[in-house]
Amino acid sequence: MRKIVRFTALLCLLVLCTVDAFSQKQFDTPLAMNDYLVSHVDSLFILGTDMGNALGTGVKKKDFSGLAATKTAIVRYGAAKQAEIRKVKDQFGSEDFRKGILDFLEFEMDLMKTKTTLMDKLHSQSTDAEIQAAIDQMIAESKREEEYLRKIGLLQEQFAKKNGITLAATE
Repeated sequence: MRKIVRFTALLCLLVLCTVDAFSQKQFDTPLAMNDYLVSHVDSLFILGTDMGNALGTGVKKKDFSGLAATKTAIVRYGAAKQAEIRKVKDQFGSEDFRKGILDFLEFEMDLMKTKTTLMDKLHSQSTDAEIQAAIDQMIAESKREEEYLRKIGLLQEQFAKKNGITLAATE
């Protein structure tokens, strides 16, 4: 009986390890790895645009109900992608680049959870001064985003140079 239990436990462990190994993303080329990593920045840009649109609508209509959902979407996206990227095996010298993306995701989640608290208090009766204070807080806290994006750009350039990739020119 003990042998059956041990064998079953060992078999389950083997299956779990095999499934985990197959679930890790593997990339055939450095360019594929690059594209995968930067896709998360692009997706966050789109979510950030949604945030700006929700804020614009809120200001125009005095309806800020869309802000919470957008902030939550950014946090959920960040958490899901962090978990996914942490499972990615470093390939082609991607360690620093991958870590930079993880740091950026962490920054964006923290920004939404703790650095834009005045937005959470906006409602239909908010004064123009309260609305402006929330906007000013978001702008001030978002300034560091530029630092993260510059860092990611440099890490991407280093990754590209290591791997002989020519990156498309950015505007």
